[in-house]
Amino acid sequence: DNNQQQRRNAHVGTRPQFLRLIKSLEKRDMLPSIFFCFSKKRCDSTCESLKSHNLTSASEKFKINKFFKEVCSRLNGNDARLP
Repeated sequence: DNNQQQRRNAHVGTRPQFLRLIKSLEKRDMLPSIFFCFSKKRCDSTCESLKSHNLTSASEKFKINKFFKEVCSRLNGNDARLP
């Protein structure tokens, strides 16, 4: 069905769109920002298409990693066993 094909191909061309969005947000000093995808498949394909684009500095990466480890250390039970 044509609608299913369109949904499957919805991620095509997303990398240039996201890079333009990121550059626009950067020019407006609106970074960091959070972007939500309401489909796991779309989220995965977007991450895959942007994984080679460096969005953070070394010091930002360090701070993010430290924060993530601190938050994860507070989780209990099944929540602590993230994939």
